[in-house]
Amino acid sequence: MKHWTENDFQKWLYGLKEEDAHLQTCSECRTELERLRLARRRTFAAPEVSEDFLAAQRRNIHNRLNHPSRNFAPLRWGFSVAMLLLVVAGLTLTPFRKSPVVLTNDEQLYSDLAAMEQTSEPKAIQPLHRLFEK
Repeated sequence: MKHWTENDFQKWLYGLKEEDAHLQTCSECRTELERLRLARRRTFAAPEVSEDFLAAQRRNIHNRLNHPSRNFAPLRWGFSVAMLLLVVAGLTLTPFRKSPVVLTNDEQLYSDLAAMEQTSEPKAIQPLHRLFEK
């Protein structure tokens, strides 16, 4: 019988493979299996925490509840109100710029629309022409 591969050991760890007769005869695979069992036990074992540590942790929690640290809520509200005032001021103080409406007759409008539709180049390229104009 051949030795267990790493894949076989992983399957055993996940419960997908049972121990077979090879483990009874092969000390090398049996040693590896025992090492994995020990590692699994250490992984799933509850951590050792002293009572002193837990008591100190409880005292620290009670201390924080009785003496809360500095609260920055007023500072956050102040910052939010300041930003809101800046936005409102920016919207009210900036004059609204309206583009001038140029009145044209219907014939000129239709001829401009027809000229735009009859160009052979895509509309996305038209703004690029302005970059190269002199």
